[in-house]
Amino acid sequence: MPFGKYYRLLTNNCEHFCTWCLSGESRSEQVEALLSHPWRALLAIVGVLCSAAGILGQDLAARVTA
Repeated sequence: MPFGKYYRLLTNNCEHFCTWCLSGESRSEQVEALLSHPWRALLAIVGVLCSAAGILGQDLAARVTA
């Protein structure tokens, strides 16, 4: 994978590069976790947006991370 030429959040990001430098294998555990639990990631994003907007505050954020 040609690092530095193209940055892609899901396939060629800084974690892919660091892992490749250390092990020779390009992978991202964060991306793998996101892709294996997409609903959890979506709920976390919604919780952050709601907290930032002050709609439901910390109550929703606590429920999302539980």
